[in-house]
Amino acid sequence: MLKQITLLLICLCVTAYAEPLRVALFDVEPYAKQVPGTAAQGVYVEIANLLAREAGMTPSLALMPFPRVAATVAANKADLTFSFETEQLKRDAHRIGPLVLADSILVSKRGLTLTEPKQVAGRIVGRLRGGCADLIEVLPGPPSFYDLPGFDSGLRMLLANRVDVLCTTREAFKHYLKQTRLARDDFGDILLLHRRQVWIYTANGLDVAVRVRLERAAERIRKNGTLDAIWSRYVQVGD
Repeated sequence: MLKQITLLLICLCVTAYAEPLRVALFDVEPYAKQVPGTAAQGVYVEIANLLAREAGMTPSLALMPFPRVAATVAANKADLTFSFETEQLKRDAHRIGPLVLADSILVSKRGLTLTEPKQVAGRIVGRLRGGCADLIEVLPGPPSFYDLPGFDSGLRMLLANRVDVLCTTREAFKHYLKQTRLARDDFGDILLLHRRQVWIYTANGLDVAVRVRLERAAERIRKNGTLDAIWSRYVQVGD
């Protein structure tokens, strides 16, 4: 009996002192969002919590504007994030494996034909600050970007003709259409810029043994279908 109690206490101690995993996520729905007084929600929040549990760690989530995420991981102020590849993450973080595929898209205002990226030249493009790298890569010169506080305001600015094009992801566009109760027909064309891999990145300063645990945990949730199940609840493929 004493042996059983001792083992139970050891298990409880291990659980209580599970190693923390600091996760930096960008504060944009449907990926991550937190209303004051409530727990964070979103597809990346669920995946981060699952990944931490699978690795035997306790997640500590920090939601922040998009440009700060890569800088936070690069400065070793967070252990992990999910992101498209950026120059800063490529240089200052460690990629441990793929997460999901996501579509980068352009949405035009109603009446504006958009069939190829070069038609954006001379137009005002709404984006999250630091985003829309796909568009920059395919144009001969930098677009006229308008930095947005969020994609919901981007949709409203399209409707008001304050921006000509919105640079977003298909997942976010669909989410905000539903949230704002706007209709697909309120907008113009949708142009796929790129179907890009979202990666799991860890800080370069993270202990190698912890990184290996996270890498193996990520592989397990990919193989057992749990990752796909979470993603499919938030995302539907297609226009």
